[in-house]
Amino acid sequence: MAEVIEQSNLAYEHRDRAQLEAMAIDQANRKEKEAFEQQMSEMQRILEEELQLTTAKLKPDPAVTAAEEAARAEAERMAVMAAALAKEKEEFAQNRQQRLKTFEEAFRK
Repeated sequence: MAEVIEQSNLAYEHRDRAQLEAMAIDQANRKEKEAFEQQMSEMQRILEEELQLTTAKLKPDPAVTAAEEAARAEAERMAVMAAALAKEKEEFAQNRQQRLKTFEEAFRK
């Protein structure tokens, strides 16, 4: 009887430890997601500012054409970076869900 009680107590301790780990992983994921989203919003703001600067000019000045071309290239580069960050965000969310699902499945076993 004492052995059954001891096994039960150990099982409860393992369950509690697993739940604490799951909560820690979830909290870490939330922090990573918040940092990522903050970085995304900053990049989006910079991208929008660059796009506004490049589209605000109505008539191109021949002396400034090279600078405009550089600004346009930079805006395109920022757009590519924003798309890459959006893809990373999606992959991050999928990985986070998969890690949590795997951990929960392991916990259930």
